[in-house]
Amino acid sequence: MSIKEDDVKNDSDNDLGDDFDYQPNAEDDADDDDVDSLDSTSKSEEVCGVKRIADLMVEDIWNLDFRTEDEACQFYNAYSCWHGFVMRKDDVVRDNQGRIISRQLVCNKEGWRNMRYLDMDDRSREARSLTRTKCPTRLRVKLDYGCSRWKVSCFVESHNHDLTPPQFVHLVPANRRLNVTDRVQVENLHNFGVKSCHIMGYIAFQKGGYRHAGFTRKDLYNHIDRYRRAKVKNGDANAAINYLIDKWAAILDKHNLVGSTWMEKTYETREMWSHCFLRDKFFGYIRTTSQCEGINSLIRFYVNRKNTLIGFMHNLDRALKEYRNNELIADFKSQCSEPVMITSLEVYERSASCYYTRNIFKEIRNEIQRAGALNIMVLSTTLDKVEFSVTALGDPARD
Repeated sequence: MSIKEDDVKNDSDNDLGDDFDYQPNAEDDADDDDVDSLDSTSKSEEVCGVKRIADLMVEDIWNLDFRTEDEACQFYNAYSCWHGFVMRKDDVVRDNQGRIISRQLVCNKEGWRNMRYLDMDDRSREARSLTRTKCPTRLRVKLDYGCSRWKVSCFVESHNHDLTPPQFVHLVPANRRLNVTDRVQVENLHNFGVKSCHIMGYIAFQKGGYRHAGFTRKDLYNHIDRYRRAKVKNGDANAAINYLIDKWAAILDKHNLVGSTWMEKTYETREMWSHCFLRDKFFGYIRTTSQCEGINSLIRFYVNRKNTLIGFMHNLDRALKEYRNNELIADFKSQCSEPVMITSLEVYERSASCYYTRNIFKEIRNEIQRAGALNIMVLSTTLDKVEFSVTALGDPARD
C-alpha cells in the first residue's frame, strides 16, 4: 500500500450546521435510514441516542463510524463549519486495486506555504496573505474490512489559531457556493434583464437574509461574468452571427420553406431589401416622432451600453416578443368587447370602432366628439355653391 495525495474538490454539504446528527457506534446498530437523522428536534436525543454536533465530546467522535468515505467527509465538514474552521481533504491510503481504504481530513490552515513562493525576486504582484499556520487538527478514518464501516483511527481537536466567530462563518470561501437551483435562477433573471444587484437582493429576501443566501455579492458577479463569457467563448461577433443563422433556419422550418427556390433567391438579393445593407442609401421615409419614442421607451428597458452583441440580440428578441404580446392583447380587447357610443355622430363613431384598437379609437372618438359639437347653419344654396356658417355648440354668437 502507498500513500498518495488526492486532490479531490471539497463538494460536501456546508448547510447542515448544528442540525447534522450522528449515530454513535453501538452493538445494536440501527437501520441505515435512521443513522443520519436531519431532524434533531423531532425526537428525544436521550431516547434515540442521537446527538447534535454542538454536543459532541472527544470520546463521542472516537466512537463514530460511517457507511462510506463521503459520509465521513460530510460529517467533518459540518463539524468544521459549526466550530469555525474549514475542512480540507488531505492524504489517502490505497490498496493494491487502487481503492481508498484510509482518508485524512485536516484544517485548511494545516501546513506551510512553500518558501520558494515567498522569496521571489521577479514578483509581478503583491504576495497573497499567509493563511497556513501548520494547524495540527485532523480526523483520519479507516475502512474496517470486518464490518465494512469507516471508523475513526485518529482525531486531534486542538488548533493553533483563532477560530472564525459564528457571525462570520457564512463568509468563509469554503462555505460559499451557488448550488444548481441558485445558478439556474440567477441565469434566468440575468437573461430577463434584471440587474445583478437586484438579483442578489431578491435571493437574499427569498432565503430570509444575506446570511442564508449561501454566497456573497462577489460570488454572484463572478458567476454572471463566467456565464456571459461562456456565451462568447468563440468571439462575440461569431456568437451573434450563429444566433441569426439559427433564427433564420427556425423561420424556414416553421413556415415549411426549407428548400424553397423563391426564399433562396430572396435571401441572395438581401442587399436590395435588408435595412442593414441600405443604411448609406437615401429614402424619403417618414415616421412620426411619437412612433419612434414609443418604440424607444420599450427597447430601453432591454438594451444598454454594457451588452455584448449576442446579449443585444437576445434582449432585442425579448423586446419584440413583449411588443407583439402588447399588440395581441390590444387586438383581443378590440374583438371581444364593444365600446359604448357617446357622440352625436354615431355612424362615424361605430365605423371607427370596427377598424381601430381601443386605445387608438379613444383618440379618434375625441376628434369625432369635437366635430359633433358644432352648429352648422346653411345660409344660401346656388347651383354649384352652398354657403353655411359653423359655430361652437352652446355659443351661437361665436363664428
